[in-house]
Amino acid sequence: MTTYIVLINWTELGARNVRESPKRLDAAKKLLGEMGGSFKSFYLTMGECDMVAIVEA
Repeated sequence: MTTYIVLINWTELGARNVRESPKRLDAAKKLLGEMGGSFKSFYLTMGECDMVAIVEA
């Protein structure tokens, strides 16, 4: 599998609904798994990007 670094930024709606983030991350993990991929790492960051995910797909 290929490893990807995914840079993620909050949308205005996502920032307003931050408490739903764990549920949305679980849904993203499930969807990626259904496509044969997987999350290897997930980080909240400060600076230009809000989050970084390391995925294999």
